[in-house]
Amino acid sequence: MRHILLLIITFFIIQNISLAQSPCDVYTSTEVVWYGVDFSHSRFVGQFNNVNEITSYYFKNWNGLFINESEKYNIRKYYRKKSVINELSTVEKLNNQVLADSLIVYNSYSFKQGEVDQIISAYQTPQTSGIGLVFIVESFDKTKDMGFVYVTFFDIATKKVLFTEKVTSPAGGIGFRNFWAKSIFMTLEKSNIKKWHKKYCKK
Repeated sequence: MRHILLLIITFFIIQNISLAQSPCDVYTSTEVVWYGVDFSHSRFVGQFNNVNEITSYYFKNWNGLFINESEKYNIRKYYRKKSVINELSTVEKLNNQVLADSLIVYNSYSFKQGEVDQIISAYQTPQTSGIGLVFIVESFDKTKDMGFVYVTFFDIATKKVLFTEKVTSPAGGIGFRNFWAKSIFMTLEKSNIKKWHKKYCKK
């Protein structure tokens, strides 16, 4: 009986390993689940006078750009997918928990090693399989007028990061919303799919 139980356990372990996604699957998969822009661990560097409005309004508004202005903020186009599933509720719940008092810092801010992995591992997603994509904002830095965002692909089933790339993009434009929306858009524009393919999917 014990022998049979060990065989069953071994079978499921091998099956899970074989089903696990790899970095190459990011490119071979025709579909991706878009989780949005995650501000749950980000910091805004410099003097900001509308902190409560950032957490209560702008987080959701910036994420809404991918729905309301999907022709411009086009995940399918920039990441070369036939199909994109929008699942913003996971990140929205996390963004809603951000405390305005902890959002602002006055010195440069960077994630600790392994922080992106920790963020993804805590996701509770309605999907149980597939490739997930999320923009994890490290900081919006007013002293530099730059946004620092980790473009992150992960295996939804295991919450394992397949690869993540830090993209630095300029902000700009009229009005607070548009000023930082430019940095989000430029993150799309600066996502170097060909270069990342060579880096993470070596034959």
